[in-house]
Amino acid sequence: MNATLVSNDGWFPGSWRAYPARQMPAYADEAAVRSVEARLSGAAPVAFIEDSARLRESVSGLAQGGRGFLLQGGDCAESFDDPVAEQVAGIVGLFDAMAERLRPVADEPLIEIARIAGQFAKPRSATVETHDGVALPAYRGDIVNGAAFDPSSRAADPQRITAEDLHLTPVADEVDTPMPAGEKWPLQDYLDRVERGAINEALEKTRYNRTAAAKLLGITFRAMRYRMERLGIK
Repeated sequence: MNATLVSNDGWFPGSWRAYPARQMPAYADEAAVRSVEARLSGAAPVAFIEDSARLRESVSGLAQGGRGFLLQGGDCAESFDDPVAEQVAGIVGLFDAMAERLRPVADEPLIEIARIAGQFAKPRSATVETHDGVALPAYRGDIVNGAAFDPSSRAADPQRITAEDLHLTPVADEVDTPMPAGEKWPLQDYLDRVERGAINEALEKTRYNRTAAAKLLGITFRAMRYRMERLGIK
């Protein structure tokens, strides 16, 4: 372990493993889990440390000083089959509209927190779901397993984590990209560009096998075909 990755209070990237994880899925193939972890360890970060530290400081100031307003919202859970680009565009537009109304009357600062483009996990109160006497693992969200009630779909698959990263990182990068003062992103246009890029990347990785690309993205072939047609991907 690199000593430079250890904080003053003992935190390091793998320190979370020492704490209880009550919602951790049970993966049958530990080698596959380690392979996915190794792959993601070299992937682009979804959130930067500096941004997280700035948010923590802002929220702390809000709690201690009693001034300002926290605007928070987003999805309870998303699906890989959802039109994520359209949903993100709608939610960001809603946030912008609400912020315009709140900013003139709220004590500064106005802090916006959105749970979007990555809510693919669902905490469950029970680990097992039973129908007609058949018990299977509970559906924990598309990042873990499938919603269909059959043994194959409900098996926890670590490869789904890779699909989640393909869905999330490009959208997070685009939403965080600054615009010149007074201008706004054409949300649907750039989110379409993000989705097109993710699909093209999956197609290249699977040598343009649409069935394999859909599986890599964690969506159905039907959803893949619809998105390719909508985005003009041949």
